[in-house]
Amino acid sequence: MKTRFQLYISGLKEGTKAAVASAVANLQLGLQYSLTENLAYGGGAQPGYFYVVINPGTSGDIAAAYAAIDAIRPLSVTFGVFAATQVTAAVALTAIAATGYTHAQIVPAIQNAIEDFVAAIALGQPLYWSQLYAVAYGVPGVQEVTGMLLNGATSDLNVTNQQVIIPGTVTVN
Repeated sequence: MKTRFQLYISGLKEGTKAAVASAVANLQLGLQYSLTENLAYGGGAQPGYFYVVINPGTSGDIAAAYAAIDAIRPLSVTFGVFAATQVTAAVALTAIAATGYTHAQIVPAIQNAIEDFVAAIALGQPLYWSQLYAVAYGVPGVQEVTGMLLNGATSDLNVTNQQVIIPGTVTVN
């Protein structure tokens, strides 16, 4: 809330980066966004243009963001508003239950913990493969975790400021 108010005060001048940020941030709580200046959405240089990527990016959110930005943008500056592209994170691992727990007890807990962790990753932020071990080991009753795979590999999942990582299938053997 404090950050949004600071953006609002900074954004009182129309046509500034702070004004655009304030316009988007005040659309709804929990809306994530990235703002990129002087580059086309496809990556090439485009002076006098900016784009905003929002998450979630429903058609209503995009229309509302476009209208809010259009109301404060300077004359002849062009812009675009886009929905974040979703990148799915599929996780597979093998887990062994600690004494006093069963495999059937820990499997759904691990799945939920990993899904919640991935869902909390912000727009444009990576998912580090090694963090998934910490999430799994953080579940009560987990003794050992092996064979962690993220999208079939043992590497991080990196994204751009146009992408957001979402949970996919979590397979616990």
